[in-house]
Amino acid sequence: MWFCLPGLYLSLSAQQIVQGTVRSENEKTPVERVVVRLSVRGQMKAYALTNEKGEYELHLPADPGHPPVLSFEHLSYEKVEQEIVPRSQTRDVWLREKAIQIREITVSAPQIRLKGDTLSYRLSAFTGKGDVSLEDAIKKLPGMEITPAGAIQYMGKNIDRFYIEGLNMLGGKYSLATRSLPATSVSEVEIIENHQQIRQQQDRIQSEDVVVNIKLTQKAKLKPFGTSDAALGYAEEGWLYHLRFTAMVFSPRFQTISTARTGNYRPSSERELVNHSGHTGIPNKAFSLLDISSMGSSAPPVREDRYQSIQDKMISANTIHKLSENASLKLNVEYAYLRNQHAYSTQSTYYTNEGNVIVTEESHPLVKTHRPEISLDYILNDSALYLRNHLLAKTRFDKNHLDVQKNAQRIGQYREAHQVDISNKLEVKNASESISGISPPTCNTTPLRAAGSFFPTLRPDRERASPRPPPDIPSTPGKRPVSY
Repeated sequence: MWFCLPGLYLSLSAQQIVQGTVRSENEKTPVERVVVRLSVRGQMKAYALTNEKGEYELHLPADPGHPPVLSFEHLSYEKVEQEIVPRSQTRDVWLREKAIQIREITVSAPQIRLKGDTLSYRLSAFTGKGDVSLEDAIKKLPGMEITPAGAIQYMGKNIDRFYIEGLNMLGGKYSLATRSLPATSVSEVEIIENHQQIRQQQDRIQSEDVVVNIKLTQKAKLKPFGTSDAALGYAEEGWLYHLRFTAMVFSPRFQTISTARTGNYRPSSERELVNHSGHTGIPNKAFSLLDISSMGSSAPPVREDRYQSIQDKMISANTIHKLSENASLKLNVEYAYLRNQHAYSTQSTYYTNEGNVIVTEESHPLVKTHRPEISLDYILNDSALYLRNHLLAKTRFDKNHLDVQKNAQRIGQYREAHQVDISNKLEVKNASESISGISPPTCNTTPLRAAGSFFPTLRPDRERASPRPPPDIPSTPGKRPVSY
């Protein structure tokens, strides 16, 4: 079907556009700055403001499922709503003036401001008492979403970069900021479309990148501040806790965010240190082929946090210094440790003519992971030269124990893998459009050590109804084995 009907596929994939002109019904003149929204079942899918000629243009979402609704709003005119057919079309609208009785006048900044390719949201206009962090507030902004992994999306597309006051301190690991910055410390969230980060290419090469820039309040830029949260609970398995502290400094030429956390409730460090840009350093085929975290062990058919015993620790320090108007130096250091253990047992009964056969199996997986990482990034970005040198050193140490006992037979497995990645990338772009990249040799090594042992069948007088792990593998503290 894909090869026989290429023309039909292209026509169905073409983007559909709704455009038109908004005019005043009495004066027959174009109306500027009319808010035009495209919604499907009450959820906004596209947004535009009319220009000085009263013109607007919206892109229809692919396969909306329900008839889209166009709405036109302006302070001086009555609201108009129209249900449309989901296809490209031109729809002109005439607005009727309305009389407004103003009892009192309050002068405030607009909720949404559009200037060129930059759309600015005044954050306080969209947040409520329950919105504590910047991540909570971004979820309320029209056209913006936060994925379960913490990635920011604008109009259904992942953003390309995340800036705080124009500086890219965290790269793709901006969840450290969105989950730490209080919503009250942010004045505006800017969406910059068609952003060309290389200045010498801004007038020559078109970019489709979408960038989020966070504008802080004056109070947040005056002195250092921090946030913290803690949780403590008790369940049948024992005590559960979570501690987290973040310190921040934002000045015109210097920024830093440092975070420390520990807990035993769920592995949260991976969520905060995920790189949403997808750049993770040197590809490592050995680790991609070897899933050392599981060793093929079985898992109960319930949520992981119901049976796993976790020790999760993380520390992250990030800073960027603006050396001049066009040069900056960035340092990112992080360390994460995860210890994950659980016990899992099953018992199966097979009914035969000669009697019942009972098979009991119990496993005790234990995984320990250490992940230190450091990167140093220097950027010179002016109209004549773009130069970037990125040095990255990251390691990963995995240890995995798995003890399985089936009836009276016990099998022990042990695997250990060390990953060391060191890379340096030098990128140079000059005004004559010539591009050169110089990358010294990268280092990638993954030594692997594995061991296994088989324990013969125990004598009947030594069989145990509830087998225990071997002495070198400690039992899961505070959590009972899950049995089925």
